[in-house]
Amino acid sequence: MNQIDFDKLIQIQVELADQILSIENEIQYYEQLEKEMVIKRERELHKTFLGYKGDKTETEFAIHYIQVKLQQKKELFTHLTRAFRHRSEEYVQTSCSSY
Repeated sequence: MNQIDFDKLIQIQVELADQILSIENEIQYYEQLEKEMVIKRERELHKTFLGYKGDKTETEFAIHYIQVKLQQKKELFTHLTRAFRHRSEEYVQTSCSSY
């Protein structure tokens, strides 16, 4: 692998690493949001037991939306980390075979 190829690899790896970090932050955000919505749902359930006639539908939809987004982010995270690992292994194999 020549210097240009190595530089391209490094650039790709840096871009992948940036995306991985960004997705990790988004996952943490959605996990926190999910926790908050579950707490809200528990409060609404408590109010329901006390006889309050509120509407829980909005909270349930919000929790479902958050869980879907969280699953998408986790799948993207898995895909990006595999791509990062694959590129690294590809470089190591190419480097070793050129000796």
